[in-house]
Amino acid sequence: MRLTVIRTGGTIGCAKGADGVITLDENSSVVHFAGFDVKTVTPFYELSERLGIEHYDALLRCVLEEKGDADAMIITHGSDTLPYTASILAFALGKVDIPVVFVCSDKPLSDPMASGHQSLFSAAAFVKTGEGGVYVADGRDIHFAVRLLEERAYEEGFFSAYDSVCARVVGLKVKFAEHIEQSGEFPPLERLEAKRILYMKPYPDIDYASFDVSGYDCVLHDSYHSGTADERKLNEFAEKCGCPLYLVGGSNGRVYSSKAGFSSQVDFIDNITQPAMYAKLVVGLNRGLKGKELDDYLKNNLCGEIFA
Repeated sequence: MRLTVIRTGGTIGCAKGADGVITLDENSSVVHFAGFDVKTVTPFYELSERLGIEHYDALLRCVLEEKGDADAMIITHGSDTLPYTASILAFALGKVDIPVVFVCSDKPLSDPMASGHQSLFSAAAFVKTGEGGVYVADGRDIHFAVRLLEERAYEEGFFSAYDSVCARVVGLKVKFAEHIEQSGEFPPLERLEAKRILYMKPYPDIDYASFDVSGYDCVLHDSYHSGTADERKLNEFAEKCGCPLYLVGGSNGRVYSSKAGFSSQVDFIDNITQPAMYAKLVVGLNRGLKGKELDDYLKNNLCGEIFA
């Protein structure tokens, strides 16, 4: 089986110095996969908190260039922004016929207790299934890239929305929990360019007047746990902002009066994670979609990102 390993840095690609500081080290992330015909490429090597559109573009072009000669791909990456990178790649690629699996680690691989060892084992086991799509291996779990939530502060390990994992690796066996049909409606993008998206999080007494949205393509507004925000302030802001405003973070289960009171200028899209919604906006805008076309794109379930 032809396996392309794409190294991008992150803790999994770091070493811990004598002073205790963890720094990037390209020699530290050399991983051997028994039973595979392995090719290794490095489009960039960086800590994931430093990544931006130029890195997403480089990764996309790398995957497109290497995909024809690979039966599967494993991408090593940092944990901080992994849900964003994985989701952007999933939407930018469109329908993916081979397994593309992201792997990270809580510690450098020189540490025998690093989570990356189990995650790499799980990724190697999963790609042998040939299940097409973009995924994240974390410990024994295989997550759909577009359902992954950001890691919680002060904790290690990823969770998916409603814990809806694709599969779990038990011993040498991959046990599927769910399969997703990819729509294939949109072809792969060839390039990714920067788009101006203002991502806002609600907090008590938020001062909307302090935000200047001029020049932005759209606003992505997060919500509180119950899918709510102060609709009185948000409605006023939405009327004045002059660009599309999308609210994310809600679900179909509970509708409070504050959510029911959103104006027509607040377009709330439920049952999608915040990283996936951000990624979908980046890719949708790169596809040149605007107005109703962009709205329809965001609400179309392309690869399992809308989970209820």
